[in-house]
Amino acid sequence: MLQTDIPHPILDFFGSSHRVYYIATGEFIQQSAGLRVPFHLCHILNELGFEAYVTAQKQAPNLRTPLLTLDIISKHKADGREIVAVYTEAKWGNILKGDIVVHWIMNSAGLIKEKIVGADELKFFWDESYSLSDKMNLKLLRFPIVDESIYNTIGVNDSRRNCFAYYAHKYLFSDDGVIIPDEMTSNGVSLCQDIPRTPQEIADILRSVKIFYTYEDTALIPEAALCGCVIVFLKTDFTLYACGNSNPEDMYDYCVNEEEFDANASYEYVGVVFNNYRARFIDAAAENLTDFVNITQAVPLRQATPDLLPDFHTEDNVRVFLYGAGRIGHMFYNYLKAVNVKVESFIVADKYISNYNNTFLGIPIHTFSWYKERCDKDCILILTMERKNEEDEFSALDMRGDGCVRYRDAFNFRSCFSSVMLNITERFLEEHNGIYIYGDGIHSDILYNTIRVTGANILGFIIPDQYVENSAKSRYGLPVHPFSVFAETIYDKDCGVAISMQYKFILEVINDLCDAGIKYITTVY
Repeated sequence: MLQTDIPHPILDFFGSSHRVYYIATGEFIQQSAGLRVPFHLCHILNELGFEAYVTAQKQAPNLRTPLLTLDIISKHKADGREIVAVYTEAKWGNILKGDIVVHWIMNSAGLIKEKIVGADELKFFWDESYSLSDKMNLKLLRFPIVDESIYNTIGVNDSRRNCFAYYAHKYLFSDDGVIIPDEMTSNGVSLCQDIPRTPQEIADILRSVKIFYTYEDTALIPEAALCGCVIVFLKTDFTLYACGNSNPEDMYDYCVNEEEFDANASYEYVGVVFNNYRARFIDAAAENLTDFVNITQAVPLRQATPDLLPDFHTEDNVRVFLYGAGRIGHMFYNYLKAVNVKVESFIVADKYISNYNNTFLGIPIHTFSWYKERCDKDCILILTMERKNEEDEFSALDMRGDGCVRYRDAFNFRSCFSSVMLNITERFLEEHNGIYIYGDGIHSDILYNTIRVTGANILGFIIPDQYVENSAKSRYGLPVHPFSVFAETIYDKDCGVAISMQYKFILEVINDLCDAGIKYITTVY
């Protein structure tokens, strides 16, 4: 029970003046905290008297999480309501057209790679350690993720506990060939996401087993601890950062890693875990939610976004080059392509050219030395490397004092990132009669649910050929096509492809799309 003085909206018999919340969500999955907590945010906002909606069609049990529809969006627009759009770290620009954009960072930058976050977005963090920069004004948005009425040790006889349970998800998708050993799968109870379970079913398992093994950080850790399990971290890239945490309020202090685990030892710490869980989540929730409501309801609207095109777009015969072939270069290439500015080539520092083949995103790639020998007054170089690398390059090349190199700094445009991405996405959806989503994971779930409410005509999903055997034949009632079949027999020029998957896979996909002449947009950076 949350006792709180969180502000409520002003009551008015003749209308509503508070801002409405649109929350981009994937399908509700009990075993995934990242997918669950946006639903809980929606629920508590509605309970407080605000108006909040989610984009996912699969609703959370026992929660007030109404589905966002085109009719609702149209009514809010007609009534002049201001919209707060909330996106998690898997983001795609401001597709929901929020007047206020909230970027809710819910995972460590070490697990889900750091994204480009626009200066025109409000930023909230699930955990202090998730801040993308020490210079960011850290605002926490964190609340309980465990239902204590279900996950507890009431009536449990520890002497009757036996066997163990285990969990893995990110770990299984981290590298090809990663598997859980037969010894684990044969003797233990799987709590992985491929087996749908209710909270009560999960709690019943955790209250009956002695040990919970996990290959990664997960909401099942506090649930298992509150059910009296011993928590054992298996050594993977997804657990090393959690073991040995010295934060006295952190329940990970009461977990052990596999090297230290002794099956004959006593690990009686449930009471301590419960108290620390309450201090960390429940007692702090009121303050966090108060900050969130006060900020999102009161922050002034941004001014209308100016023309974001670089000032050279009106020049005749201009030749555009992008200096930097990484995420930022990727983003700006898509931006310029969407506004019909042709990029002639990517440029990289001479020392990095060996890291690339002859092209990037289907565009030729050359060294800076090559560029300096050939550039003239019609050439513009847009700097799209990371800021820290940008300063190094300036120092080494003395570009600021070199009159032969005309350049623009992409950071001048990155501050309007949400508006840039909305511009790209709107144009892409409007210019194509149908959209296929390339991806078969959480990112594609959230993207599907988000662009669906905009009225986009989603025709189906695409997956890499090598994953066909392990994938369903349809999703959301739409067909799932292997890429080779889609490229050879289904694609036509009136359709577009929205890529939504982990970034490390995106470049390979883009190369395939470019080779096949398929128009695409990248929706995750």
